[in-house]
Amino acid sequence: MTRSRIAVGQGEWTFDWETNVQRMEHMIQELYDDWGSGVKLVTFCEYAVCGTPVKANDPNSFEKAAQTIPGPATDRLAAMAKSTGYYICNGSMVERADDGALYNTAVILSPQGEVVHRYRKTHPWQEGGENVEIGREFPVTDLPGVGKVGTMICYDGHIPECARALAFNGAEIILWNSMSFHPLKRITIVSAQQRANENGCYVVFAGGAGQHGGIGLIGNSMIVDPHGIVISSCGDGSTLYMDVVDTDNVTVARELGAQHITASLKLLAQLDHDYPQSQHAWVK
Repeated sequence: MTRSRIAVGQGEWTFDWETNVQRMEHMIQELYDDWGSGVKLVTFCEYAVCGTPVKANDPNSFEKAAQTIPGPATDRLAAMAKSTGYYICNGSMVERADDGALYNTAVILSPQGEVVHRYRKTHPWQEGGENVEIGREFPVTDLPGVGKVGTMICYDGHIPECARALAFNGAEIILWNSMSFHPLKRITIVSAQQRANENGCYVVFAGGAGQHGGIGLIGNSMIVDPHGIVISSCGDGSTLYMDVVDTDNVTVARELGAQHITASLKLLAQLDHDYPQSQHAWVK
């Protein structure tokens, strides 16, 4: 059994990485001052580090926002991880890879200050909507004291195959870091519940607060259990939000089914269907 408390820093973010990281540091320190080692992991929304370049009104915004990993932003978060003993997920940021390519990337820093998980967004918001390369891998990392963790970034969470790939790779907890905006609140809640239900895992949704680049963010960070039930959530303002997850519940949901009825992953393994791949017939 692994029971751990996971927190979300639901904040308002700017287009300046130093301002944003300072706000993240303040939230993490506040969390530590109140809860100490009672928290194991904290995460943030998509582009919490740099703000979303999509809304920066600058054709070079992605290039200007990009940093290497490790780099200035992750080094500061790594220092916070070491001082608090927390696993810290950056939400996401524009990463400049070794070959110069740009990605929308979520990383998790360990309590030793090391990058132990790196996920590059696999499903862009819309064609041409993000001037970054597309990730092709679905990594899952076993975090001692927490469980097996995967990440999704924003639009990824609306693609069932993304969460399914993470589940097939062993994820017990999926961090869904998003900058979802109105009017997507209802569909985001439904998608979070469905991704958890159909994969028998926890989904921790981390949203952003307030106005950002002319769009209203939905906030509403939540934790959904492996039965697809929202066990807790918050409003749309800036806040620190947390709850407890128990990976034993993942075992129950996958063996006996959500609500002891629908064991989707188990059934898929038993049937071993050869599902057709998309032929893109509806795409013009």
